[in-house]
Amino acid sequence: MRITKLSLTNFRSFRETQTIEFAPVTLLFGPNSVGKSTVLLALFYLHSILKTGSCNPDVIDGLGGKIIGGFKNLVNGKDLKKSMKLKVEFTSVDDIGSSYTEFFDLFDSMNDYDLPELGLDFLQGSSDAETVALEFEIAWSFQNKTAFVKTYSVWLEDRLIACLRSDVGMKQLKISGLDYQHEYLLPQSHNNWIQGNDELQINYVSGLQEIICHGRIPSDKHDVPAYHSDISPDKNLMLHYPISFKGFAGALPVLNKKIIIDTEFDDVMTTEIVRELLSNVLVAPLDDLLSFLNSSLCIGPLRQIPDIRYQADYGIKMRDWYTGKACWDALQSMFYIDVCKINDWLNREDRLNIGYQLVYKKNESVTNFVKPTLYPENLQDVVALKDIMDGLQLSISKEDLAVNPDTESKLIDPRMLDEIYGDAVDSALVLDKNESIDKTLTLWDVQNHIEVSASEIGVGVSQVLPLVVAAITQPKGLIAIEQPELHVHPRVQVAIGDLLTQSASSSAFLVETHSEHLILRLLRRIRETSEGTIPEGLTGVTAGQVSIVYLEPTKKGVIAKSIGIDEDGGFTTKWPNGFFSERREEIF
Repeated sequence: MRITKLSLTNFRSFRETQTIEFAPVTLLFGPNSVGKSTVLLALFYLHSILKTGSCNPDVIDGLGGKIIGGFKNLVNGKDLKKSMKLKVEFTSVDDIGSSYTEFFDLFDSMNDYDLPELGLDFLQGSSDAETVALEFEIAWSFQNKTAFVKTYSVWLEDRLIACLRSDVGMKQLKISGLDYQHEYLLPQSHNNWIQGNDELQINYVSGLQEIICHGRIPSDKHDVPAYHSDISPDKNLMLHYPISFKGFAGALPVLNKKIIIDTEFDDVMTTEIVRELLSNVLVAPLDDLLSFLNSSLCIGPLRQIPDIRYQADYGIKMRDWYTGKACWDALQSMFYIDVCKINDWLNREDRLNIGYQLVYKKNESVTNFVKPTLYPENLQDVVALKDIMDGLQLSISKEDLAVNPDTESKLIDPRMLDEIYGDAVDSALVLDKNESIDKTLTLWDVQNHIEVSASEIGVGVSQVLPLVVAAITQPKGLIAIEQPELHVHPRVQVAIGDLLTQSASSSAFLVETHSEHLILRLLRRIRETSEGTIPEGLTGVTAGQVSIVYLEPTKKGVIAKSIGIDEDGGFTTKWPNGFFSERREEIF
């Protein structure tokens, strides 16, 4: 899946609803303290809610344990009377009807069960939902003195399909609105079924509506209340009576489980099919979003430099990416092919070319268990004892000392035996022998041809390495980066632009930056792709693969403006207040 849009309302400096368009590479520009980091915060705040159930966290784990101080410091103006909304739109992973069908899959077809008048084949052959949008309205409960999800709404294919609501006490959780006419709530046989029943054409929308509202539907369809009318003007969203469900954090259903509702229908099978259908619409998108955010990471603006005492932690944690520590941890458990890819980026002249590379430091050792003796019987015994006996002296003579003890002999250095025998000891004194090889990754100074530690290299190198490691090793999710250009030479900033589009990563990038050099490289690649002049070996880059969002402060809060790019790598939107205009003013 891939996030395509994020909308924020009353979230920190975002007062009025602002939408950030995402692409495989999304760049956030704007003045200092305008709210660029707030966009990153919103995503990892959502991750915290879905993972822990807390809407009032003191810290955000995905941002390195950053202290935020709870809901009050997140809502606009620190006004607890306001509620804030976060809406995420993303491409779907699976078909609707493929996540929660355990009971349904026990039946080959609905013909095995006698419900012909309902046509309950909802979960068979549903078309793909290409886009999903989830909106979370988060408010403060003065009664419980905490924040909670007041409403949770779901869109499939840009059409609102359902809304779940919680009271301020978080005890009454209800599915308050459903769009029965939505394609994902209609069975395949709906059209044939409805055409054959004149009465149903007047009063009912679908088989699901008859199941849920059987015996509770007003005689006049115009008397049916639209419970969600205060949330959305969509008149299709209605429920003849609310369905209570078991949830958490307020109006959210429990993740990774079929939804538990308080309503039982005419039989067990019908109840289970309704649960599975509602779970696929309401729970499965939450599961997908949490899975995506679990695979995401954020690299903060100041990456730490491990000192010479650093010991790798093989249990890599999301929070450690923010400080860059996870990069150094990942190096010690990395696949060989990834090491080669990283070196390719670090060393090639047409890439970062920073003068350092990763090398394997291999230590081989042999452990011998030797029985001590005062009477070695042969030279192999002496070899076995040479590193053990204190003050061992060896002499060599032309004659047999046992026959002629007074013959002339010459002292030799015991280390000469290493040249002759090495570790090939064949002595009865050696009771056991263990061989071991230890390998670790270390940095190598290419120019000086020496091993170096992270604390001995330039700061810029240590700052850019986490970006490269994340781009190469993260198979999915979102890689968020704050100010990748800090402490980095302009030439390397330009190369980072290529890293974002040429690393072959399946992850998307969200970059908060001030770097003009980085964006100039992206524009160049778009232009070269359009002209057919992109260098050999590089993947083409189109304007649709890059989203530039400028955040501008106003009296009404932050305004998000998309900066358009044409296929020739030029801007179609005028930049507000600076950036590229400053260079022109300084030159001319």
